[in-house]
Amino acid sequence: MRRPWTVRESLVLLAVLVAASTLAILARRSTSAEPRSVTRVTDDRVVVGVVANLTGRPGTRDGLLVRGLQLWESRIADRGGIPYQTDGRKAALSLLVADSRGNTRGATDAADGLLRRGAHVLIGPSSTTGTAAVAGMARRHGALYLGSERRPVSVPADSMSRFLTPPLLGDFTGALDAFTASRPPPRRPADVRVVVISPFGGWGIRARRTMELVRARGYTARLIRLRALVDLESTRRAAAAFGPDIILLSTPYGTARRLAGTPLFGGAALVAAPAQQIEQLAAQPPPRELVVVLPWSPSQGQGGTIFPPGQLRSAYVVAYGSSPRYPVAAGASLGELLSASITRTQSTDMTRVARGIDQLVVGSPAGLLQFKNGNQVQPASAAVVARPSGPPRHLWPRPAAPGYVQGRLTPRSTGRSTP
Repeated sequence: MRRPWTVRESLVLLAVLVAASTLAILARRSTSAEPRSVTRVTDDRVVVGVVANLTGRPGTRDGLLVRGLQLWESRIADRGGIPYQTDGRKAALSLLVADSRGNTRGATDAADGLLRRGAHVLIGPSSTTGTAAVAGMARRHGALYLGSERRPVSVPADSMSRFLTPPLLGDFTGALDAFTASRPPPRRPADVRVVVISPFGGWGIRARRTMELVRARGYTARLIRLRALVDLESTRRAAAAFGPDIILLSTPYGTARRLAGTPLFGGAALVAAPAQQIEQLAAQPPPRELVVVLPWSPSQGQGGTIFPPGQLRSAYVVAYGSSPRYPVAAGASLGELLSASITRTQSTDMTRVARGIDQLVVGSPAGLLQFKNGNQVQPASAAVVARPSGPPRHLWPRPAAPGYVQGRLTPRSTGRSTP
């Protein structure tokens, strides 16, 4: 026969039961308080949350990114939404913007607030710490994360994040592509002789990257160090002795502009130099025609379905009275990317949309968007011909077809390509 429970044992059991009940209630409350970011295939609304550092001047990098996204939102609204069903059904778009206040805590709070308001997609600020904070929030809550900058080392790769790769300053790919397209191919690539002229320091590092680019094409290359502008004779003799077909000036634009006024170039078929922005060419025109490579140019003629070639520039001029810079194109291009994948996957399920992005090559104002391991394949620089008078003439890349989207997807699939 079982003995009755003592008072002490009864109190212990009661305490255990009360503690277990309290923990269960707290767990339920904690779970219900977590922001959700879940969409179903039948959802007719996509909420995009943008975390941006809006403290200070409106022309900052994050502010320009927001402008590009707002222009995209306006275009989508004019079209009645994002088409994503074969019966013509469209998903409405809501764009929410929150200020990160320029610090990690502010970025985390802003992302949390956007997720609570139903954001399915998060776009983070340009700072490394802000990107890490917002991408982490997206990862924990199942939202798609789109970044306008390179993936920071501190942010792990995952299936729900995609990052643009901004074009590089001093990347001569566009100029070399234009040279290749304009001439009959040589019998041997090694017959093309290239001189790279560069000072020491940071531009010297870019020059080494340029040498790798040139040698990867099989060209014969020589690097000449520019020691001082006041003594160009040794540089001129060294370049002339090599007999270059191409001269690449891996220097600041102001230095390249001064070099362009010297008899340094001889019979080179291509002379190219880098610049940060196309406005520099109007403010400081070169003394002779000079091919200038730019990280991005508003005149490069790239576009997509929402912004056909040239239309982002015209829309931005109407709205803000000036030409757009690259962050504007990045914002509009992230919108193009999201729209294209929603339409091609015929789904607003962000897991499927993320997989769809990897299957596509999408035309956009920032150029063709193609992703590998969550990162955009490095885009080529733009090349223009700067002249002593008159506006620069666009040279490269050649304009993509309006609305260019390449990729084969099975609608509502798990992201595998059709055979």
